[in-house]
Amino acid sequence: MNAISRNLEHAFNQNRVVFWYDEHARLKNEFEQLQLDGVEKIEVKNNQFYVKYRIVTEKDQQFLLYFDTAEPDYE
Repeated sequence: MNAISRNLEHAFNQNRVVFWYDEHARLKNEFEQLQLDGVEKIEVKNNQFYVKYRIVTEKDQQFLLYFDTAEPDYE
């Protein structure tokens, strides 16, 4: 198990939804190859409303959301 998998498993022990920001898509291959039991991976790209619908309606499912953009600034 690599460091990415360990960190994500730790994050999913505390959260149902995890956001993965990869500004230059340098880790996209790792995202695509990643297998975590019980976690559904979704690449967020012009499908935000569908993703939100899935998160809201599937309350027992864990999601890993991948963005090939920089993490937004939070106010």
